[in-house]
Amino acid sequence: MANEERKTVGGIVDFDAVAPEKRLARIAGKVIDVTMIPAKLSLELARFSDQAERGELDNETTLNRMFDLVSEVCQVSDPDVTTEWLLESTSFEQLFDFIDYVIEPLRSRGNRKASRAGKKKAGK
Repeated sequence: MANEERKTVGGIVDFDAVAPEKRLARIAGKVIDVTMIPAKLSLELARFSDQAERGELDNETTLNRMFDLVSEVCQVSDPDVTTEWLLESTSFEQLFDFIDYVIEPLRSRGNRKASRAGKKKAGK
């Protein structure tokens, strides 16, 4: 966000005003708010993604870690959504579509940054 777009109230820069668009999903009868992905989980997802891309994790470890990270994102709004709950309450197809939905903002942010970096390199 550019400096001129920041909201200042009473001389205080209000970063709480920088709220992403609400992202709700219904799965297994629950409506889960996956808007808020804590910074710590974003970093863990990025680290996990790097490890998976480098082939450092076997398939079972990759799947289990992804389920755990997605359930942690869900637990911000619904503490009952555990990895076990996701695995017992959804089909494989539902779960993978749900995972894609949950992590989509991180992917799109990464793609935008990569695109900007590529443009900067090309401009040199």
